[in-house]
Amino acid sequence: MRAWEVISGRRKEALDTLTYSYAARQLVGLDMERQESDLTRRDAPQKFPTVDKSAWLER
Repeated sequence: MRAWEVISGRRKEALDTLTYSYAARQLVGLDMERQESDLTRRDAPQKFPTVDKSAWLER
């Protein structure tokens, strides 16, 4: 079990951020093991981002 020890006079933004990220993850319902397996699959097709080129850059 982890415990957060508050040092008097110090700010606690790191604890707030950690707490909010855990809450958001629970609300979204991510399955981290499935996400990892999907990302590490070798047979998955490569998806490259679509790049929109502006005519202004071609001047």
